[in-house]
Amino acid sequence: MPEKELTTGKPRFKPQTRDLTGQRFGRLRVTSFAGYLRTEKRNPSAYWHCICDCGKPFVVRADQILAGQGSCGCLRRENLLTSITKHGHNRVGLKTSEYRTWDAMVQRCHNPKNKRYADYGGRGIIVCEHWRESFESFFADMGPRPSPHHTIERVDNDKGYSPSNCTWVLPEAQKRNMRSNRWLTFNGRTLCLTDWASELGIHRNTLDQRLQNGWTVEKALATPVRYRSKFTERTQ
Repeated sequence: MPEKELTTGKPRFKPQTRDLTGQRFGRLRVTSFAGYLRTEKRNPSAYWHCICDCGKPFVVRADQILAGQGSCGCLRRENLLTSITKHGHNRVGLKTSEYRTWDAMVQRCHNPKNKRYADYGGRGIIVCEHWRESFESFFADMGPRPSPHHTIERVDNDKGYSPSNCTWVLPEAQKRNMRSNRWLTFNGRTLCLTDWASELGIHRNTLDQRLQNGWTVEKALATPVRYRSKFTERTQ
């Protein structure tokens, strides 16, 4: 509502007289003429009673309606809130784990200042454009993180982040796909050293030490462990 009182009397200067009653402008529906108001710096202006779709009665100047004002102000507030919260995953002071995963992924692949860039972007690992430009696309493809313990993992460790090369995995599975992990082929099967140790009942450090001592893969995996005591083991 204008600060000064409106008057429905005929002004000395001819104002805009277009009848806006019943017309809709964005979220505003004009219900009736409110009157004229003249200020020191402008000729009399026509004002109209409107109802916003949010339910709020609103009085607005005719030229503002015609210039594109389409709400009582609620639309601007909603747009501002949307720009701040973005898709609900980047709320002020609280980012979801999915959003943090996406942001960290983009940063280490495309921000040279990121401390992990050398291991990712520096060696050619990139995020596909479909994901890089849109968290919404990433979330639509990956879905919610199954549990707080799951992390994003690339199926092929030499390829980038994309819908066809990524999945949510638990830390144990991710460790098996690290570049530093050692893969061993024995009896026609290829497993990482940790999985061979678990399957054969040999401590991982024992297998690792055997290989560092120059043992062949076949000898390291086929040689049983001889125990010196209940708590220590010795390799031959």
